[in-house]
Amino acid sequence: MDKIELTATELKVLDEYFAGEIGMFTATEEQMTVIRNLNDRAGALMDKLDAWDELGEDMLGWYYNKYLEQRAQ
Repeated sequence: MDKIELTATELKVLDEYFAGEIGMFTATEEQMTVIRNLNDRAGALMDKLDAWDELGEDMLGWYYNKYLEQRAQ
């Protein structure tokens, strides 16, 4: 699997997203840009791994968990 790289800004936005501090209607334009880019990368990885059955309810959560799995190795 391709290594998932996340910037400090992406990690900050993910932390805010998972903490419930931002949402689709409360995010700044910068936060929305980060979220859209992460969703695009997550979707591409899901396609590459054919992992759509693993999705659950949150693609960002799935992608972040894959990132954490790589860091633990």
